[in-house]
Amino acid sequence: MIDNAGPVAMDRPPNLSPGRYGAMTRSAIRLIRRTSPKEAALTFGLEALIALSIPLQLLLVRWVIGRVVGVGGQTTLGEIVVPIIAIFAVFALTRILLAVAMGLRLVLPKLVSYAATEMLAAKAAALPLPVIEAPDTRTRLAQAQRDIEWRPLRMCADLILLVSSGVTIAGLLVLLVVVQPVLAVFVVVAYALMLRRTAGAMHAIYTYFVTSMDRDRKLSYLSTLMADIDAAKEVRCFGLADVLLGRLRLLQADSVTDLRSVGRQWARRYLIGGLWTAVMGACGLVYTLWQYSLGSMTLGAAVAAVGALLFLIIQGHQFASSAGRFYENAVFVENFWWFMDLPAAPTGTKAAPSGDGAHVTLDGVSFTYPGSDRPVLVDVSMEVRPGEIVALVGENGAGKTTLAKLLCGLYEPDTGAVRWNGRDLSDIDAARLRENVSVVFQDFVRYQLPARDNIVFGDVTALSDEPRMVAAAREAGAHDFVSVLPDGYDTVLGPEFAGAHEPSVGQWQRVALARAMFRQAPLMILDEPSAALDGRAEHDLFAGLARAAPDQAVMVISHRMSSVQMADRIYVLKDGRIVEEGRHAELMDRDGAYAELFALHAASGLGDGP
Repeated sequence: MIDNAGPVAMDRPPNLSPGRYGAMTRSAIRLIRRTSPKEAALTFGLEALIALSIPLQLLLVRWVIGRVVGVGGQTTLGEIVVPIIAIFAVFALTRILLAVAMGLRLVLPKLVSYAATEMLAAKAAALPLPVIEAPDTRTRLAQAQRDIEWRPLRMCADLILLVSSGVTIAGLLVLLVVVQPVLAVFVVVAYALMLRRTAGAMHAIYTYFVTSMDRDRKLSYLSTLMADIDAAKEVRCFGLADVLLGRLRLLQADSVTDLRSVGRQWARRYLIGGLWTAVMGACGLVYTLWQYSLGSMTLGAAVAAVGALLFLIIQGHQFASSAGRFYENAVFVENFWWFMDLPAAPTGTKAAPSGDGAHVTLDGVSFTYPGSDRPVLVDVSMEVRPGEIVALVGENGAGKTTLAKLLCGLYEPDTGAVRWNGRDLSDIDAARLRENVSVVFQDFVRYQLPARDNIVFGDVTALSDEPRMVAAAREAGAHDFVSVLPDGYDTVLGPEFAGAHEPSVGQWQRVALARAMFRQAPLMILDEPSAALDGRAEHDLFAGLARAAPDQAVMVISHRMSSVQMADRIYVLKDGRIVEEGRHAELMDRDGAYAELFALHAASGLGDGP
């Protein structure tokens, strides 16, 4: 949302009314002022002063000519020295102001870009997970992230030109009103018609950028996919390059076709507006010469008027071009403030989790993802007590990971309740809840940062606790390979940067486990924690869990049946419902859903067998 203009729908052309132009301009200024109010004020103040130098110098030229011609043609040298000195003083001062302004022109756009990047990242981190996962939010965020490196730079540069040209035009119009008011009428009429034609072109450009956001996101995805390190193996093994390139070219062809149409509209409208301005300027020059021939204007006034008309033609075209480029960036401005105005998740308004440990219960919990009509969880009831290792098993798509998100407070159940030591999570501050939860998701993040950061990020309040970091790495089985890296725990992990080390999949998983263990939270949730570990490492992991935190409540989500046999209690999730619970031996004796899963895994070599 931008000021009084609402967010623009991406599936329909926007209405670019004069009110919306004003709203977008205010939004751009709002972003610039948020960055550095003093430097912004100084930059635009200097630009305004520099812009006024043109009409001021024309006035001084009129003065000089008037002194040179004099009354009856008699003029002394002393009478023209002062205005000549004044002209050079204005010129020198303009050069000084321009030198200062050049430095600000270089710095201010970069400051805006950096500030916008920081604001966007902070806002994304503060939004509730359902909001950040919404398709519309993802599209707008992706577009803003792509544009944020260069759009603010261009936006600032074009806004500076708009201010400079606008002030110059205003000053020249005042000059014309002084020397010959009729000429000012010529210019105002010419500008009105030119801006009307230009506005249509700007609308076409703006519409193109708004309606192509989703397509641009697909283009970005395809091009990124072909260069992505993680996707590189499959792209080559399955020979996907030609298929992906074909789809990329089709989208590009559609984009270019639309852009060419917009380009033709812009060229046609700009040409007509420019020719009309030239015609009106020529009429103004003819009118000026006619008035001078009649003796209605002095030579100085005529020269000043002609100079003003010529400058107005140039400044008018510059103003129109800058306005067109500026409103190309309006899509970025709208996306940015639409995203920034989304309500962040409330923090600090509710109580912290009570009690020393974590006794977590789910009572009749059901959940459906926003935009879907298929429930993921239906009437789920279960509990995890302090000191217990509870396992949740089931086939893919059964709802196991969704349940983990509910326990982390990332989603709220549609019906039922999730309770922490008897208190409903809806009455607990989400941020404080997460301080008491440690989690390893199935798609855990591989931070392209030093190994120590990959571990201590588990608890940002203890980033410098070296002994605790090493202890967590030992418990997760990560210390042995991290300690022998070239720079030990200071070695950058991942393929992104030169000189970094790329761990194996299993080693990455151990690092993620170390991060979770470093947190030392009352509740630990492990989603497929041993998917990339061998049998011995898997056994050591669960033995380490019980040894490292005997009072910790642990929930293990897994499809590997060998991972859950030592759990204190096992829940079987099928089609979003709990269908069985008990210990391994009890569930095997019942010969139900758990026994069937175990047998299937044993037969396929994924489990240890009964």
